[in-house]
Amino acid sequence: MRGSVDIKAVGGGKVEISEDVVSNPVSGSGSCEIDGTVEERNTLRLEDTDDNDKPTGFVFTFRRDGDALVVEQSGAGKDGKSEPLSCGANGHADGTFFLTEKK
Repeated sequence: MRGSVDIKAVGGGKVEISEDVVSNPVSGSGSCEIDGTVEERNTLRLEDTDDNDKPTGFVFTFRRDGDALVVEQSGAGKDGKSEPLSCGANGHADGTFFLTEKK
């Protein structure tokens, strides 16, 4: 698995989250591209949405665990979908990320 998560303050008590991960970097399969703006809290909660900004049933949470950022995917997809629309086939957003660069 390879990827990155960026979290930036955008003002008004909100942060912008952007996550780009690939489950299989060699083939490029299982990619997820997640982004959105949420209220700044200890645990950030971002709902996956479709092209019409309607919730898909999946939720991504972002929380610190020591020096790591833990990302968890939960929920059940509407219309029998097994992956969030933000992810390709077999894609998932779960993972533990470590700070490599501070901008």
